[in-house]
Amino acid sequence: DWHYDHLESTKKKPRYKNGLAYVVCSIRIGPIEFTFDLRIYLRQCTVRRLNRRRAPDQRLPFLSKMRLAHQMLVSLRDLLPKGWPVYVIFDSWYASAKLIKLVRRQGWHVLCALKPNRKLNGIRLDTHARTLRHKRYLPVTLTAADGSQTTYWVRSLEGRLEEVPFDVCVWVSKRHPREKSPAY
Repeated sequence: DWHYDHLESTKKKPRYKNGLAYVVCSIRIGPIEFTFDLRIYLRQCTVRRLNRRRAPDQRLPFLSKMRLAHQMLVSLRDLLPKGWPVYVIFDSWYASAKLIKLVRRQGWHVLCALKPNRKLNGIRLDTHARTLRHKRYLPVTLTAADGSQTTYWVRSLEGRLEEVPFDVCVWVSKRHPREKSPAY
């Protein structure tokens, strides 16, 4: 199917590629990493088109990317030993209140990117970042597996995300102090 290409698209020129979209769940235990589950994502219109040629008892159900991620985490839950610290990491596309609450109900931790329009204590994250523009950044240097180091400029915020019933910590991160669009 045709999918939006986030790498090659620009604001003025969107790009679409014919390909396959999927949701993957990987596990890392110390130095060992492997794929636990991989599920193909089909757009709703594609599922309808495929189901036109199928008998009613053989039709495919439409599952959103969020629903696929939810199913994978639920199937993983029963296989993990009790008491293990689990960190679920995902990007801003999956940072919904529903998925964050599901992960926290298991006693797991969430590390995810957030979009700038998400609200912390009722105020958008990009508004928080603008109001803090005269505060100092904390330089944080991270070392990669190959030994290279990258310094990020970070500010910390605490509060409640909209529809999430517990406190969270949000980091506003830039690659250099004058960067225009921070990551959250």
